[in-house]
Amino acid sequence: MRSQSAYGTRIDSTTTRYSPELPMQAIDWNELCAGEFSATATAVTIGVFDGLHAGHRALIRRVVEGQGTRSLVLTFAVHPALALDPAGFGGYLQTRAQTLTRLEAIGVDACVLIDFTERFRAMSGQEFLKQLARAVDLRRLVIGYDFRCGHGPDMNPADIARFFSGSHTAVEIVDPVVLDGHPVSSSRLRRILAEGGVDVVGRLLAAPYTIDLSAEAIVNGTAHAGVRITNGRTVAGMQVLPPPGNYEVELVGDPGASRAATTLTIDENSLRWPLAAVGTIRYIVVHERRTQGESNARNEGAQIGTRC
Repeated sequence: MRSQSAYGTRIDSTTTRYSPELPMQAIDWNELCAGEFSATATAVTIGVFDGLHAGHRALIRRVVEGQGTRSLVLTFAVHPALALDPAGFGGYLQTRAQTLTRLEAIGVDACVLIDFTERFRAMSGQEFLKQLARAVDLRRLVIGYDFRCGHGPDMNPADIARFFSGSHTAVEIVDPVVLDGHPVSSSRLRRILAEGGVDVVGRLLAAPYTIDLSAEAIVNGTAHAGVRITNGRTVAGMQVLPPPGNYEVELVGDPGASRAATTLTIDENSLRWPLAAVGTIRYIVVHERRTQGESNARNEGAQIGTRC
C-alpha cells in the first residue's frame, strides 16, 4: 500500500526503483515477464475491469489495502471481446485511459496491460500462472468468484487455489457484489445504460457516467458542437452511450479549465451540445436524463450488497 515506504510505491521504469513521487506505471506482459519486478512482495488481481464497477473495486481494494505488498492489476490493452469479435463488441463503459486514471486514483501501484494475441490466448491456465509466479514475488492472488483463465478457459477459481496450494501464494476468491439479487457485471451495466439508467450506472461506478471525448473529432457549428457516433458508441473510444434523448451534463475542458453545465442531445448519429466557452472539450459528465417519466432502469437495484 502507498503509505509504506518499502512497498507499494511508484515504479521508476528507468532505474526499476520504487519511488512514491511517480505515478502508477503501466507495462505490458513481456515487460512483466522480464523479471525486473520479481524481488518485491506483490498482491495481484486480474480481470478485464471495464467500468471499474462495485464488483471490480471489491477486488482492487483488497490488493491496494494489503499490508506489506505492492498492488498490481493485470488487465488487457484491448477488451478481449473486441479482439475476438470486433463487429459484435458492445462498447466500453470506460475508455482504457479512463480506467488507468481511476486505477491510479484508487491507489494501484502498477498495471499490466496484456495484449490479447493469438499466442497469449492459446496459453494454458497453468502456464499463465507459472509465468506470473516467476515474474513477481506473488504473495496474494485476489480473483472473482467467476474468474477463468487459460485456453478454453481451462482453469476456474478452485483449480487456481489447488495450483497454489502449499506455496507462499494465498489465493483469495471474492464473492460477487449483488444488485437486486443478481451479480453486478459490466454487461449488466451496459444493459442498464441502454435503458437510460445513467443514475444507477453512476452509483455502481461510484462516479457519474462520463463520456471521454479526448480522442474524438469535435465539430463546431454556428450554435452547437458535437461528435459523430456509430451504433450507439463513440467512434475513436468505442464507448457505449446512453439512449437517444436529452441529458443534463457538465462539459469538462483541459485540466484547470472551467466546467459548463448544459444539455446534451443524443440521437442516432451524433452527440450535440450548445457552444460553450470551456476550451477544448475533453469529457462530458452525464448527470440525469431529461425525459418524461422514468426509465425502468432507474428503479433497478435500490439495494446493493455482497452475496455471502
